[in-house]
Amino acid sequence: MKTIDELPERTAEGPVKLSDVASEARVALSTASRALSNPERVNVKTRMRVLAAAARLGYASNVAARSLRSGLSRTILVIMPPWRSRGVLDDAMRGVDAKLMSAGYSMITGSLNEDFTADHRLIDMARGGLVDGILAVANELPAGGPLPVLSARLPAVGLMIDLSAHGIPSVLTNDREAVSALTSQLIAIGRRRLAYLGAPSDNYHDVERFAGFSDSLQKEGLAPTRLEGNFDFASGERAAAGYLALEQRPDAVVCANDDMAIGFMKGVCAAGLRIPEDVAVTGFDGGEFAAYTSPGLTTLRQPAEQMGAASASLLLQLINGEDPPVFQRMIVSAILDERGSTPALGAAKR
Repeated sequence: MKTIDELPERTAEGPVKLSDVASEARVALSTASRALSNPERVNVKTRMRVLAAAARLGYASNVAARSLRSGLSRTILVIMPPWRSRGVLDDAMRGVDAKLMSAGYSMITGSLNEDFTADHRLIDMARGGLVDGILAVANELPAGGPLPVLSARLPAVGLMIDLSAHGIPSVLTNDREAVSALTSQLIAIGRRRLAYLGAPSDNYHDVERFAGFSDSLQKEGLAPTRLEGNFDFASGERAAAGYLALEQRPDAVVCANDDMAIGFMKGVCAAGLRIPEDVAVTGFDGGEFAAYTSPGLTTLRQPAEQMGAASASLLLQLINGEDPPVFQRMIVSAILDERGSTPALGAAKR
């Protein structure tokens, strides 16, 4: 491999041409062209060699011309939730990006407004032919009116949000079933006074997770206690103050996400309570912070990177004109990461 010092000087020779890239990568001109414009038609090893050569030489292909020839921009629009702590979404985007790059696609990301409405510029971008498809990530459904992504009339996929009722295939975690199973384990090890720390009740994940929590309590004839938060650290800490004020405190708190669980743990520990002796705490998402709390947070981990890759792959299939999947909801199971914030849940199986 050539070092930077060995690269040819091209300032006097004019811009780097595709033939230069082909020569540098030791492939035919047609192969270099396919690797840059239709990468899925070239094997991975050759494609990576051509891309590396193009990067070393500073070659930039003509995106506009390529788009005109293919009718595709080879770009997708990723619509994210409002700007705030992203947590597990970073892992999901890593999976999306890796899958798109391997297929020769790039992505443009935009965030919804704080009220979860779409900035008109995002929809204008989609309608204007600048992107080939839309990936809606953990977006809230509008309270009324049409779903904004539908107005673009482009292939679309939902990630971590169920848009299947709108005809949009969606990649999801088994929120309800996973929380129900975890709640049943807490009951089985003797925790009988359980609370759920949730978020705004119209949030998709809160609805599903609270339903799973309620399912398990109902089977045992137990009454749930609900604490309110907003999916962030501060609201979890505020919820701890409400918990401490209860006349009869629950001995286990199932939190709708890790951030609220961590904030809650901070609040009750500051008041002198012991985790898990006085109160067991669980989260949901499996973000990296969960392993660094004291004690470590037991959580249901979403395989976010896998889900991101699956959603991108599904969207590319739709863009390429392949038949839509027979399913509308791809369910990926959450994984229990058991740590010190709960007693040994395995004891429930013995």
